[in-house]
Amino acid sequence: MYIYCEDNQIKYIGRCKGTYTFKKRINDYGNIYPKNCYVDGQSTNCHINSLIIENNKEKIILYIDVMDSDLEIIQVEDELIKMHQPAWNIALKNKS
Repeated sequence: MYIYCEDNQIKYIGRCKGTYTFKKRINDYGNIYPKNCYVDGQSTNCHINSLIIENNKEKIILYIDVMDSDLEIIQVEDELIKMHQPAWNIALKNKS
């Protein structure tokens, strides 16, 4: 699980499965591939990239929590999003 913060405010909560997937996901922020912006692509990367650039990217902090259970990751992510209602998560859902 990973969380982007700006000025001590949670902006985005995300998750991915496996070390390789996480490494690829985080490394893809900053690299926008055209395939990601299509309906069947990883459009979240495009959205997060643009939000990081729009907001003061020097103030963005990435927190990481390595978890072993996919079920736990999904549950904790859902709970944290409901509790904190991060602006970027909400903005992404509203664009769908």
